Amino acid sequence: MDIVVEANRRPEVGETLFAERMFHSPGGKGGNQAVAAAKTGSKVYMVGCVGDDIYGKQLIKNYEEQGVDTKYIKKLKDVETGCAVITLAEKDNSILLVKGANDRVDNQVVDEAKEIIQKADIVILQNEIPVDTVKYVIDLCDKMGVDVLYNPAPMVDIEDEYLDKVRFITPNETESKMLFGDEPKEKLMDRYPEKLIITLGSKGVEFSDGKNIVDVKAYNVEVLDTTGAGDTFNGAFATYIAEGKSMDESLRFANAAAALSVQKKGAQGGMPNRKDVEKFLEENI
Repeated sequence: MDIVVEANRRPEVGETLFAERMFHSPGGKGGNQAVAAAKTGSKVYMVGCVGDDIYGKQLIKNYEEQGVDTKYIKKLKDVETGCAVITLAEKDNSILLVKGANDRVDNQVVDEAKEIIQKADIVILQNEIPVDTVKYVIDLCDKMGVDVLYNPAPMVDIEDEYLDKVRFITPNETESKMLFGDEPKEKLMDRYPEKLIITLGSKGVEFSDGKNIVDVKAYNVEVLDTTGAGDTFNGAFATYIAEGKSMDESLRFANAAAALSVQKKGAQGGMPNRKDVEKFLEENI
């Protein structure tokens, strides 16, 4: 659950400020990406854990309302639902995460969803669950021949062997530097053609087509709230690529979805549906 505080600026260390307002909004990287994929046309199953508390109940209800299947979400009695405390100020966000039930997503939780994982066109992973579970899912999908989109956020250490096994890696610029160090971008792109997709915020995304680095430009829109924009991008991209669309088509669709999302407040509240994204693309050729 996102607990969002809006302010004119962030407080300095030791400083107390009056904020403008506070609100709660369903969030979490996995939850956001699931909803984004569902709203842009995918049949989505969410695998994970929530606490048996008010936030957990609200999240499950929200997933169901957004078209995300909750069959594989476990409600745990002895832990709180994961939360993000988000400050919106100066047209950007800063976030503190409380893992809560997300930290209980273990191999057993994954195994209980094996049947649906095996049938998936693509599995989206991020690092708000334990890294050992992330590795277990990557190995499992590799054995089953299921594509994985790995969004390495928040940043954790993970061995190259796991990066080699996934179909797509989608870091932002900061995460890319933390993941790969000072290795030149050209060398990285050559190593992971049509796999490594570096998101650049308002500048769009970059990837290698195997010969050259390709820039897929973002759309120039009025930004209201960037929370969830990257998750919208990942969910929308997964939808199009799973349908067999090209990299270029899928990235443009994902950029358009993200552009629409930043014009509204809230991570999931700002996520567009497929019709709106495709209309936006038609109007911004």
